Amino acid sequence: MLADTDPSPSDKLSENAAADLRICEQAPRSLCLRRSLLLSAIVFSVVGSTFWFFGPNYQWQTDRASVPYGADFLQEWIGAKLLTSSDASQLYSPLFVQWQHSPKLVGFTWDESQYYPPVYPPPHYALFTPLSWLSYRWAVVAWLVILVVCSWLSAVFIQQVAIHTAGDIDKGHRTQWIWIAILLFPALFFAITLGQKSPLWLFILSMAVLSCVRRSEFLAGAILGILTIKPTICFLLPMAMVAGKRWRMLAGMLSTTIVLWGSAASILPWELWNGFLQTAANPSQYGNHLGYRVDWSCNLFALANSLPTEWIAWARWGIVFPLGTYVLICLMTDRREWKDPIKWMLVLTSTALMSPHFYHYDLCILLLPIAWLLVAEPRRGFAYFACLAVGMVLAEDAQTFLQIPIVPILLIGIVCEIRLHGICLGNRTASRPWGSPFSGSLSIR
Repeated sequence: MLADTDPSPSDKLSENAAADLRICEQAPRSLCLRRSLLLSAIVFSVVGSTFWFFGPNYQWQTDRASVPYGADFLQEWIGAKLLTSSDASQLYSPLFVQWQHSPKLVGFTWDESQYYPPVYPPPHYALFTPLSWLSYRWAVVAWLVILVVCSWLSAVFIQQVAIHTAGDIDKGHRTQWIWIAILLFPALFFAITLGQKSPLWLFILSMAVLSCVRRSEFLAGAILGILTIKPTICFLLPMAMVAGKRWRMLAGMLSTTIVLWGSAASILPWELWNGFLQTAANPSQYGNHLGYRVDWSCNLFALANSLPTEWIAWARWGIVFPLGTYVLICLMTDRREWKDPIKWMLVLTSTALMSPHFYHYDLCILLLPIAWLLVAEPRRGFAYFACLAVGMVLAEDAQTFLQIPIVPILLIGIVCEIRLHGICLGNRTASRPWGSPFSGSLSIR
């Protein structure tokens, strides 16, 4: 005869009591998170208003000096304006520069010896088409609002990511302060000051990772595919997906890429693409005309470019190539789960080092794993935050007086630390019968 498997009344009472306890524990956390959401929205609104009323790049003047109104956003608006005009095929021609200095079009004059060359692919400029329907003065205001909203939504999504992976109530309570860390990160203020797009990329990455932790890998990949309009921040993602055998995520990313680029190729003039290929083949024009800032650069090339001119060619092969190979090996051999913040820290740090163009404001995307780690592993997250924040602040002085690019060195150190941490933890667990040294998450909880 089979034993009676029905739970006893005392067991049912215990289960009900445990369920009630979980509800009681979660209720205060839910209330705290709602209060945190409201408070963060108010603070981000105040920050945005401060930029609008007091930010030097957002003060409307008909006679500007070396920096145009809206700073770097001028490039996106001019590109989108050209795409919606009858001169769309001239996007990569001198007309792009002429329109930047047309007072009738932009509403002000600025230093004609400077300009923004068209360095992005056509789909990138097509993304800003709706803003080109506004006059440039009010398009800048709308763009500032978008940047601030994206920053706030990124904090909200990273908070949700941390909640999904926190694992206990104590860690869950830490998520309500994520938005403060995001606001205090220098790269975010740098990006908004210059009208840069990094908060938008952080928002897209946060949406993708939230989909990933919710086990919607195809959707996560589809969202990541939007980043292909700026290849310099996403070129390592497909390689990491292949190495980790994340085929659904890769399929989603490829699907969005095909739709975005295929639509652009079918709509935009063919002459436009020829101009883009010629521009991409000559990337030095950016440095020649706007000035390459080695103290802002975060990639491995900054290590070579900071040396005397006669040493640069040698340093690219003697320093950049071996370090780049090491970073790539670390990325491709890493076996952490994609739900681990350390995995994303490694992927995005490797991207910063290997990218042909990556400035301090682009480090906004590192806020995703860093803020996440402030919940999962506070000491480690704070160490990454403090190192990069201090490095960005001291970068200009270090380059001026010591000729040392601090931030790339710190990023290399982070990659090495992640690698060594994995190896050490792997050695500790190598004798365990249930997993290899690199199986699952290697984070110490």
